[in-house]
Parts: sequence; C-alpha cells; structure tokens
Amino acid sequence: MLTERRLAAVRRTWAQADGPYGTRPDLTAWLLALGGRDTIALGSAVTPPVRPVDERMFDGRAPRGRIRLSRPKL
Repeated sequence: MLTERRLAAVRRTWAQADGPYGTRPDLTAWLLALGGRDTIALGSAVTPPVRPVDERMFDGRAPRGRIRLSRPKL
C-alpha cells in the first residue's frame, strides 16, 4: 500500500512518462517515487550585497613597490 506522499510521487512520474521521448523518467525516477523520496524545490541563489570600494586605494598617488625579475639559473 502506498502512502499519500508516495502515491502523489508515482502519479507525477506517470504524468511525466506520458511526455515525449527524452523527457520520460528513467529507472532512478521510478525508484525515488516508489521509495518515498521526492525532489526538493530549491529557490534561486541570493547574491551577496555589493561591498563599498575605498576609492583612495586606486587614486594613483600611492607609492608602488618593485618586483625584481631575474633569469632562471641553468
């Protein structure tokens, strides 16, 4: 006997099986439906807020360091 949750999952899988080739459920979808496992609907990702940039760091007047380049030793 199927629980209400499993019955709903099996009905959704049957409805998907009626679709065109390539969209029909595979064996894994049937196992998940009959096993009482279901899909989890995820919301969209929340983008982090834009952090303010300290424009003084990019005014071009700050002293710059030097990088020494040397030839590799053979």
